[in-house]
Amino acid sequence: MFCRQCGKNLNQNAVICPGCGCAVNPGAFAANNAAPPVVPAADDSGGCLWLFLGFITAMFTSYILPIVLIVIWKDQYPKRTKAILTGMIIEIILTVAAIVLFILIFVFVIGLSIWANSGIVPLLLL
Repeated sequence: MFCRQCGKNLNQNAVICPGCGCAVNPGAFAANNAAPPVVPAADDSGGCLWLFLGFITAMFTSYILPIVLIVIWKDQYPKRTKAILTGMIIEIILTVAAIVLFILIFVFVIGLSIWANSGIVPLLLL
């Protein structure tokens, strides 16, 4: 038996083609009352564009859109999903780092203004 899509030689009991992933006999799924298996899409690149999409959408949509995309695409586009999740994680790390940096600068400026008004010479200047 051969695949109608790619022409690969198939096992007699094959349900999907191991070469291209298409259903060998679509009626077999209905006869068995089983849903066809989810096969990842062939165009699932998962490149830097998807990482950037995860980063930007997480930044501007409060993580709602990337989470929706991850839930929708987790079986069909696993590489895209991983890239979007990676972009979200990078955005979270950069946001936390920016908040910590802002707090440190704020504390330094407040401390510097208090020191300037107190007349005490800090140990760093000695």
